[in-house]
Amino acid sequence: MSNRRVLVVDDEAHIRRIIKLKLEDRGMRVEEARDGEQALAAIERAAPDVLVLDIMMPKLDGISLLRQLRGDPRWAKLPVIMLTAVRERDDMAKADELGVFAYVRKPFRTDELCELVERAAAQPAP
Repeated sequence: MSNRRVLVVDDEAHIRRIIKLKLEDRGMRVEEARDGEQALAAIERAAPDVLVLDIMMPKLDGISLLRQLRGDPRWAKLPVIMLTAVRERDDMAKADELGVFAYVRKPFRTDELCELVERAAAQPAP
């Protein structure tokens, strides 16, 4: 699974760090962003194979970022795993409409999240 690029977007630095270390242990290249604005800039610089995205963030939240990505043909099929502290039905419905690969509820088991990332990255490119 080496050379897979993952962008982890979460406003909590310790969560980003834990995810990054675990994914790097599995041979993935990981970039971090603390909010949706930073994520957009990172995606423009180097397209990830998978996006791990928190729903609740300052500036540009996960749903708004996902909506922007899905509106751009370059990112319309990017696999996205949503992190959520609270499973709000409205947010989940919006994310489902926008084609989320999976949801992971905080607190999460890092091994399970890593397995989801690997499965998402293994999907054929659009």
